[in-house]
Amino acid sequence: MKFVKTPGIERVGCKDWKLTISIVIRLFKDKEHFISFEPRAGRKTRITDGNENELAIVDKLLFPDDVKVWAIYGDDEENEYYTFLLPEEY
Repeated sequence: MKFVKTPGIERVGCKDWKLTISIVIRLFKDKEHFISFEPRAGRKTRITDGNENELAIVDKLLFPDDVKVWAIYGDDEENEYYTFLLPEEY
């Protein structure tokens, strides 16, 4: 599995890539192909399927507190990958 970051994600950064990647891998095993990371009050991160179905809550911010991040699965027949991007980059 490869992980790709768009220029917007490179710019805003992630506070814990190791944890973020482990969450994505776990959710991929549950067949989640679209994952949204959203900041929540109390310095937490809410993880949804993009349709507001909550998948998890992390007790820390993974991305800056005013940024929503999407991770979208792709498969180009040679590689499986998740692209991390800002919604406005979609």
